[in-house]
Amino acid sequence: MKKKILTVLLSVIIGICISACSEKIDINEQLALGDRYLQELNYEQALICYEKVISVEPKNMPAYIGLANAYLGQGNREQAVARLEAAMEIAETSYKENQVILENAFDVYLLDSSLFVDSNNVLLALDVLERGYLVYEANDIKGPLKELYWGLMLEYMENDDYSNAIAILKRGMSILKDNELQEKISLVEKEMQFWAEYEDTMKALYQLLFDQNYQKGYELWRDNLKDNDFVKKSDGNIIYSNSNELFLQLSGGYIYFGNMKDGVRTGTGKWIHTNEFYFDEIYYDECYCMYDGEWLRDLPNGAGVYIKNVIIPDEYVTIRTFTISGYYLDGLEHGQFDEIFVYEDGSIEKVSWTSEKGTQMKIGESIDGWYPIGQVIWIDPDGTVADGFGIANVREGSICGISGAWLDSLKKENN
Repeated sequence: MKKKILTVLLSVIIGICISACSEKIDINEQLALGDRYLQELNYEQALICYEKVISVEPKNMPAYIGLANAYLGQGNREQAVARLEAAMEIAETSYKENQVILENAFDVYLLDSSLFVDSNNVLLALDVLERGYLVYEANDIKGPLKELYWGLMLEYMENDDYSNAIAILKRGMSILKDNELQEKISLVEKEMQFWAEYEDTMKALYQLLFDQNYQKGYELWRDNLKDNDFVKKSDGNIIYSNSNELFLQLSGGYIYFGNMKDGVRTGTGKWIHTNEFYFDEIYYDECYCMYDGEWLRDLPNGAGVYIKNVIIPDEYVTIRTFTISGYYLDGLEHGQFDEIFVYEDGSIEKVSWTSEKGTQMKIGESIDGWYPIGQVIWIDPDGTVADGFGIANVREGSICGISGAWLDSLKKENN
């Protein structure tokens, strides 16, 4: 009798072991089968497979992820979110009770948050990842969470909503305790203060240029905008106008004031920048250069005048003005040009030349890498013309336009 009972017990134990092993094998097979059905877009069969796994292993996170993806394939986003929410509850309970992180638990949070991002509900996506990070404090969640804070901050700033940009960074800082977020908060606060003052500055600059007070306009730009980090960062994107005809644009360290169409310089306009001037080996930047003329395709195209106003301070106290008039093709000299150099005492130095696509034409032979382009004419203050004053020369290979570095800047903008 005892032998018979022992045999029965042994059979039961073996049966249980076989059953358990069979179930374990079935789980792996069912997951693989569900994944295959999912790839084949057979969502009904995929759901059946994943539900079988969960009926045996209620804490199986890959099965919940598979379920969510199958529901998404059917267009049932609500059910997908519901199953992921259930999976998060199970994972969190397991971690709190046993300090065990279930396999693929983090992927549940990431998938759930991505569904909200896809539906343009980033704040709910934040809620999901914040929930996961507060439970696990895992880098797998911290990285994507920080990216969401960053993305929201940039979106707010693009819409000039600095208050919410700062608020979202502070929210992230309170959860992640991240130094980079704290540094960004300080930068955004500074930028918000700058743009609060920016409107008045741009209005004043616009009015000065409208009144053709270019020197005062240059000085206002130089002192308040030229070297500002926020202006540099927004290169080319700062456009201000109080009418539908004239626009003020800060770009590449320059000012454009004139007509635009769809953000492209078109029509007539002035482009102003600092004049780098050396006199007796001393550098001065107290003056400006300006192209004033026709524009097309965001570049000088057509008739225009390139003007340099040079102010040399201290003991020299003299003013000189250069004007170069002619026709430009995509910023390059193309046609007949006249340069007039006016001294403070009224003396005038004048030279004319012809250019073709930026190359000034020769009127004689080259000497030591330089070649002549035109006869220099000197006119005294009383109108007397001095003959044989000299010849204007340029270096071989020179490409001439509204200016060298200036033209390079324009070209870079349009590449």
